Amino acid sequence: MSVGISGRKKDGLALATGKPAYTADLAPGDALVVKVLRSPHAHARILSIDASEALKVPGVECILTHRDLPDTRITRAGQSWPEPSPRDKRVLEDRVRYVGDDVAIVGARSQQAAQEALDRIQVEYEELEAVTDFEKALDNPVLVHPEADVSTLVETGFDAGRNLVAEVDEGYGDVGEELASSAVILDETYYTPAQ
Repeated sequence: MSVGISGRKKDGLALATGKPAYTADLAPGDALVVKVLRSPHAHARILSIDASEALKVPGVECILTHRDLPDTRITRAGQSWPEPSPRDKRVLEDRVRYVGDDVAIVGARSQQAAQEALDRIQVEYEELEAVTDFEKALDNPVLVHPEADVSTLVETGFDAGRNLVAEVDEGYGDVGEELASSAVILDETYYTPAQ
């Protein structure tokens, strides 16, 4: 297929009729159902997690919390190597940074058992002040990542101490000269959806 030329999508009919294998189709019959307990808070420290009652649910095989996983920082962005996005997240950690952030992972033999286990996990949080407006995040005294071990593989201007993920400053030619010779100048701020 080429740009501007229509063509028949080879797998279109199969996709529309549900014939190809989807991820769930490839799971073996004895695969565990995995569900994630999510934070109700925009920013909080996890003081304690009690999964003892959740572990009693028949069919629950495991419950993982930040205490069960390595302290390795990762990125969730997923660009090609070398990944330029900050390594600022652990799979699970003792701090949550948005409503819906991961708190615990349940592996169970059924959807029902996994959900019942989630409902039985007791978490005690210390709510922290949150930065919920990205326009107020830069140089805010409330740091999203106050930890010392956040980093990047590639220099992008990342500065956790300023809540700055990346900064790029590029210029081409003499901007002042071009603006002075322009008949119309538009100066606007644009917001785009996440890419």
